[in-house]
Amino acid sequence: LYGGSNHWRVKAISASEQIDDSTTVYLCNASSDVVTLTLTTPSNNSNRLIVVKKIDNSSNKVTIDAGSSTIDGSQIYDLTTQYQSIILICDGTKWWIIADK
Repeated sequence: LYGGSNHWRVKAISASEQIDDSTTVYLCNASSDVVTLTLTTPSNNSNRLIVVKKIDNSSNKVTIDAGSSTIDGSQIYDLTTQYQSIILICDGTKWWIIADK
């Protein structure tokens, strides 16, 4: 996470989508409508880290949907305020919150 030569793909989105195989950081702009980011199957994402941040100041939320899995035991996690963020990691069976702000 810190140091080394990690290069993370950062993607700005303003519409709902499913995570892709190459993006690590999602900067979500929900100013026009709610943005839902759907996580893919945990078995395909073992040891994967995802960062999601809400970058707009609208009242629309950014929803992270665990799909067929859970995030710390819940199906969804909402980002509701500007600059709120979450770091998730997958153990191959579930998604876990490592940090949130």
